[in-house]
Amino acid sequence: MLVVGVARLTASLLGVPNSKAGFLSLTFLGLLGMVYYSGRVYTSGFGSYKQLLPVLALQVILCNIIVIGGIVIAILTDKNNIFSAPEFSPGKVDGKTWGHVAIHFIAIISMSLVFWAVGSLIMLVTKKLGGATGLERPSAAAVLAGIITCICTIIFGALHGVQLSPDSPHNLSLVGYVLLLGSAAYLLVGRLVARDRRKSAEEAEVKARNKF
Repeated sequence: MLVVGVARLTASLLGVPNSKAGFLSLTFLGLLGMVYYSGRVYTSGFGSYKQLLPVLALQVILCNIIVIGGIVIAILTDKNNIFSAPEFSPGKVDGKTWGHVAIHFIAIISMSLVFWAVGSLIMLVTKKLGGATGLERPSAAAVLAGIITCICTIIFGALHGVQLSPDSPHNLSLVGYVLLLGSAAYLLVGRLVARDRRKSAEEAEVKARNKF
């Protein structure tokens, strides 16, 4: 995320059009990371809901610090970049303001909690339904994780002004984000659950052998 965020800002400062620099999407990476860690924290044995919060909060903090840096640069140079351009700012107004900076500081707390709430739901599904089907079939957890992610992406995208049309100032349309993130959630959670099942099966086999 750090590499993508810095690359996005650098490209914009070098004069790359926002429509092209927008290909490097922090929003997409953030949502993808939320889905991945929501399943990974549990299946890896790292922890549960309490441990998930700081993991997701760290990526939200990093993302917003990069954005804040871009806005501050825009304020000091009096020249918009991709993080202060009106099409990427609340209300479609000039984004190189200290109020915009304050909004992102608030977003560090609010978005951390939102990501944690959605991530906890994905983790709950992974816990409850991870073993509901056979090893070779798609798990119910993966299916529901994909559906939950699609719904949350639609809500998040609508709140942030992502348009349905392909000529959106964002690189991807809302439909594109929904399809990509929903598919990613399905594949990631499915893979994590499958790995967890294989590990459990191997442990059970070892225990069975030790009995004899």
